[in-house]
Amino acid sequence: MVGHHPIAHHCRGAIQIALVLVIAGALAIGTVAWKASHFHFFNAGPSPAKITAQVQEVDQQQAKIDVAQKAEQTAQTAQIKEGQKLAAATGQAIDAASPSSKADPAIALAGRLNDKAGAALAAGVGPLTADEQDWVTQLIRDATSASESRRAAAETALQSSDQALRDAQQRLETAQQEAEAARTAKADLEGRLKTTLAANSTLGEAADGIIRWVLYIGIAYVVIAYLLPLLALAFPALKPLASAGHAILAPLAAKAKSEAEALARDACAGVHHIGQLIAAKAPQIAAEAQQIKAEWLTEADGTAARADAALRQANVL
Repeated sequence: MVGHHPIAHHCRGAIQIALVLVIAGALAIGTVAWKASHFHFFNAGPSPAKITAQVQEVDQQQAKIDVAQKAEQTAQTAQIKEGQKLAAATGQAIDAASPSSKADPAIALAGRLNDKAGAALAAGVGPLTADEQDWVTQLIRDATSASESRRAAAETALQSSDQALRDAQQRLETAQQEAEAARTAKADLEGRLKTTLAANSTLGEAADGIIRWVLYIGIAYVVIAYLLPLLALAFPALKPLASAGHAILAPLAAKAKSEAEALARDACAGVHHIGQLIAAKAPQIAAEAQQIKAEWLTEADGTAARADAALRQANVL
């Protein structure tokens, strides 16, 4: 009976561990990638205060529209009421006509049509009030009186009715203009509000885009540097791909290390020059600056030696 070779057993164990790590890594990378695609840190959209202010402006214009529409209705009602009073007066004038005049078919038809008009007006704005009915009765009495002064009074009443109609028409036109202006302003504000709700900060969007690309590059680095080698352990056919990924990352890593060393060298040189300026221009705080430097750069952790090496590379020492 052939037993299991210990090396084969260990290989299978390594492959199983590698597969578990690959699955866990793939899930983690997928989660990070999904989060990165929905990342909005700088570009958070418009502020709630700005939205609230614009919504309030829209509401204010709507309130103006409501007031103007109510004024329109009031003016129209006033016009109808004047028409209703005149229709009632026409009916009473026909009733006061002589029997021979009433016998005329045209007069009879006029009376019938006037009654229908009065009924329609009453259905729209209600019946005449007692004061309005008294006004109509007095108008007919004065207009048909033999007294010249009373007929003049009737004419004055009719002129007052004409003026009331003109005033109502003026109020109606003013209310219509105000309503139209408020509707135009509201439409403009609603357009601005939609723009505000849809707008995104260009700078914030660019910053978020940069952060997303940094995250994507980080994900790609993790996949190439760590995930591919693990996959290569489980699937030897992927070893060439893992080696190619290493070949791509190695020069980038070397370049990054070189840039970091240059940055550290320049920083050390800058700090050194600042220290020299402090010693020359403000000797009273030079000792304090040296103390801070000694706390930052120590022999124990090797930072002092590395700083000196950077200064020598920068030709400062």
